[in-house]
Amino acid sequence: MKQLFITFFVLVPFISNAQQAVITIDPGSIQATEASFSFPVNGAFWTAGVVYQANQQHKIIVPNNVTRAGLVNIIINYKEYKLYTEPGQEYSLTLDPANKEQPFVFTGTNAEGQYLLNRLKHPDYADKGDSYSKKDTTIAGIELLVAKDAENEKKLFTALLEDKKINETFYRFACREINYYYAAVLASVIYYNSSKPGFAEAWPRLFTTRSMNDVNALEVPAFHDYIDQYASWYKGSYMSKRNGTYKVFDTRVSNEYLQVMYKRYADNLPEPAREYALARFLQTFLSMKKYEPELVELYEHFKTSYPASAYTAFFRQNVEEIIAFHEKAKKEFKPEQKVIDNYQSVASLDELAGMFKGKTVFVDIWATWCSPCKEEFKYNAGLKQFLQKNNAEILYVSIDDENRDKQWKDMIKFYDLSGTHIRVSESLRKDLTDVIWKNKQVSIPRYLIIKDGKLVESQAKRPSSGQELYTQISSYL
Repeated sequence: MKQLFITFFVLVPFISNAQQAVITIDPGSIQATEASFSFPVNGAFWTAGVVYQANQQHKIIVPNNVTRAGLVNIIINYKEYKLYTEPGQEYSLTLDPANKEQPFVFTGTNAEGQYLLNRLKHPDYADKGDSYSKKDTTIAGIELLVAKDAENEKKLFTALLEDKKINETFYRFACREINYYYAAVLASVIYYNSSKPGFAEAWPRLFTTRSMNDVNALEVPAFHDYIDQYASWYKGSYMSKRNGTYKVFDTRVSNEYLQVMYKRYADNLPEPAREYALARFLQTFLSMKKYEPELVELYEHFKTSYPASAYTAFFRQNVEEIIAFHEKAKKEFKPEQKVIDNYQSVASLDELAGMFKGKTVFVDIWATWCSPCKEEFKYNAGLKQFLQKNNAEILYVSIDDENRDKQWKDMIKFYDLSGTHIRVSESLRKDLTDVIWKNKQVSIPRYLIIKDGKLVESQAKRPSSGQELYTQISSYL
């Protein structure tokens, strides 16, 4: 189960002063202009990030404002780096991708531990668990293999501690992360093998090995996955199947699953795991921007349960967006928002493109569930101005299923998407898959350019690329 990191695209410059401890990133030859930082909340690992820009010296300098030690997750050019950060300490990360032996260097407290933490790559829980299942078919044997690997990893940090290259605080953090990671791996093994003799009986034993009410465990990423597996896999799946209460939801037609997931955490976890899991749940689903009204109710429940929670501030803006979304959905389409008549009868890209003979058209292929698609909408003002100035048009093609028809139309209103709109029929979906994605995995957002009723560009630039896109479109005007 991989962490989902949610970035708020707030470009924050920072000017350091002599008294302020900072984290400095030197991107080196990769020439990154920005980086996303996810800071801990009162020491608890958190996934919401803020983007900081590079200064004129091409370095990214961020204030170290942590009040309690915790893990900062840094994303630079889609690559993640972990930095265990203590209050008042200075840190730096220098990137040198040409150096295959040591492509990055840390300076500051626990520098060698930071390096080891980042070199020690933990595979996905299911993949790691599958590797054990191939070595041994018994739960007892697998438990021994897991325990051995965990102990070997901890020995690496023990050696650094004995050589005084890391402090006790960092050492305890590293050991906790290893302990909870391998506990989550074992949960994955049990879940996927629960029908085999002896595996299901290991559930209760597993969840007594690692505490769920240790506040210090909140600082490690693997802790969330461990408590999620307890609430979702053990209680929500295994136990509910045993007592006949298990229910399968079609998430395309109902939002009931949101209340059920929230309730699993609320009913089955002790504190502080309960508050933390509920907060992570809200952060994850609110950030997807599907605007489910049920999330407003769950947010209010969370606020009532935890009136002084430090996590609440992360939710307010998204909750306000949901309320605004449903207010806009009540309105009619604007004159400049045109849905193609009988759009479900359009069977191919050629047929769709043929509706725009004599025109240059920028095509945006998106869906209501696609967060990156919706992030690109923020660049529509400049794109709209360019297209109008050059007598070009925009066509939005939604690949949503039929049961999301209302959500599709509501999002057109909310995001103020001026232009022509169509939601694909099954025939058009198949043709797009054939023509654009060559029968491989469909990936969106995807952008096209149509000229005089014909597809002329199947890999157009994104709206966020600005002038690069405008130059590309100009070549077809």
